[in-house]
Amino acid sequence: MAYARASGPTASRYLDVIAVSIIINLACFFPPLTFLWVALVVTSLGLKTFNHVPRELLVKRQASYKQEINVRNFMTSGDPSDLQDKPF
Repeated sequence: MAYARASGPTASRYLDVIAVSIIINLACFFPPLTFLWVALVVTSLGLKTFNHVPRELLVKRQASYKQEINVRNFMTSGDPSDLQDKPF
């Protein structure tokens, strides 16, 4: 649905993909830079993963626990208000 709303492949939200593609193509044109590019990407992804994923998993676990309680209360009582206007 979001793809269909764009006015074309050069819509502003797709320009970042084009910019990254240019950098990757240049790196592939110069083989020694390819190794550096891959090392940079892998290192960046690793750092992002170790810095953000544990925190996000904790938040997801807490939200899932609250959702489980809400559904359990609804299944026990049959009252739709147990599911309405809940943050999760």
